[in-house]
Amino acid sequence: MEFDPRKSLMELWAASEQALELPDDVPEHLVTKPVRRLTPAELWYLIGHDLGLEHLVPLALEKLEDDPLMQAHTYPGDLLVVLMEARPAFWREQHALWLEVIGLLEAAIQTIQARAEAQELGEYMPFYLGDDFMGALVHFRGIHAE
Repeated sequence: MEFDPRKSLMELWAASEQALELPDDVPEHLVTKPVRRLTPAELWYLIGHDLGLEHLVPLALEKLEDDPLMQAHTYPGDLLVVLMEARPAFWREQHALWLEVIGLLEAAIQTIQARAEAQELGEYMPFYLGDDFMGALVHFRGIHAE
């Protein structure tokens, strides 16, 4: 989907005539800020609130290209986890983006393996990824049967 990243989510929603119901706990400045200026933490927050996925997921994917285990908020890989936890209907409609996340997952797993070997952990999954990552991975992989 093509859109102008200089616009805010509020402007993009108005242009698409989508109904906007902003949850009470979402700060207004996040939806009035140009989407290209959203930080990884802000993307994590908005995607986690299921807002503007069609506009924010491509931006999050760009940010994750160089480091799929980027820490946006709480722990390494949390931006990737919140992407994988986005509603399945979005991913069913956006198959090409789903495939991009699969590519990022492959890169993330290679990074995890390299870090584990470098630290001689002997574990496949370092402790800091834990159950959130694995739960999101199982959920995400089940969306498309490929």
